[in-house]
Amino acid sequence: MKDFFLGNESAKMKGFEVGSNYQRQSAIALLSYAVIAVVVYLCNWGIRSELTILFTFFFFIFFSAINHGVDAIKNKNYKFQNVNRPFLTLILILGLYYPVIMALKTL
Repeated sequence: MKDFFLGNESAKMKGFEVGSNYQRQSAIALLSYAVIAVVVYLCNWGIRSELTILFTFFFFIFFSAINHGVDAIKNKNYKFQNVNRPFLTLILILGLYYPVIMALKTL
């Protein structure tokens, strides 16, 4: 939701172009994850569906982190948002590793 309502401010903070189609596309992608996650939860489709949503989000956030890291190095865009994204993504993945392994063992 942040990207829909605060997208321009977020882009400025990261040193990115404001109002681009890519920015809107990214916001729609993130919104789609959130909506589908709520549907999966409310419909009680089970752990496999929930893990599918999580892995899809991991895929997106992992490559987003690479994108931010490359932008920081290649374009010397050392805005805090670019520099911290790869590290925060690594922390997120490491933090969810154990719960995901435990969930997979229940299958």
